[in-house]
Amino acid sequence: MRVTRVWLSVAVALALLALSGCIRLRTDVVITSDAQVTVAVDMGTKKNASNPTASPCSADGGMLPQNSKREPYDDGTYVGCRITATGPASSLGSGITVTHANEKFTFRFVGADPTNGKPLDPSVLTDFQVRVTFPGKVLSASGGGVVEGTTVTWTDPKELAAGGLVAVAEDGVGLRAYLPHLIGGVAALLLVVIALGAYVGGRSRASRAPTSPTSPSSLRPLQPLPPKTMVMPHPPTAPPTPATEVGSDESPWARPRRNPWDVEPHSGS
Repeated sequence: MRVTRVWLSVAVALALLALSGCIRLRTDVVITSDAQVTVAVDMGTKKNASNPTASPCSADGGMLPQNSKREPYDDGTYVGCRITATGPASSLGSGITVTHANEKFTFRFVGADPTNGKPLDPSVLTDFQVRVTFPGKVLSASGGGVVEGTTVTWTDPKELAAGGLVAVAEDGVGLRAYLPHLIGGVAALLLVVIALGAYVGGRSRASRAPTSPTSPSSLRPLQPLPPKTMVMPHPPTAPPTPATEVGSDESPWARPRRNPWDVEPHSGS
């Protein structure tokens, strides 16, 4: 796809719209690489000055690429057409140029009609904006270009009379292109190191901690008790009873002790 044809169609449409004045021109360019540059153009005229019988997207006379997207619109103030196309940087034509050298992209918007080289009249542009987004850091921007990140925006059409709009930026190739991946890899490695340190520290603390009596590691299987021999207890041994002579006073069969006050009977009297 040749984006040059898109810009050529825009220039033709602007030439037709300029007859009535009050023109809107908004251009958005995104530079991804040498092989891919996307251009989006919004061109229109005020509704009270437009031709109600004409189709806004037919003003190019059929010069738009067949596979580009064309969207007519009527927002109540402007009637116009939004077109988008994508192509290599080398095929943008003379209205928009993008060059790549010394690891830098240079963007230039001259706003000239590529058929005759004449610049557009800024006085007919009542709604103007040109915005370009680079793949790398913006180094410079002409005139009143506002830099936000990797994007430069111009809103004053009078700057076209000074030779066009120019911006230079880094191409984002080399270490800068891999920096997000490098940062992600370092972050992932740091998380692994932190997790490994926490695991090793936990194991070390667990090995130094005293073992609880009820913890599973302190429990040991019970060993069977050795068999015991049952021994019957001996009854207490009574001390032996001393033997007593027969007839002695200590014998239970001895005669009763004699009362000394009794008169012993005389035998044979």
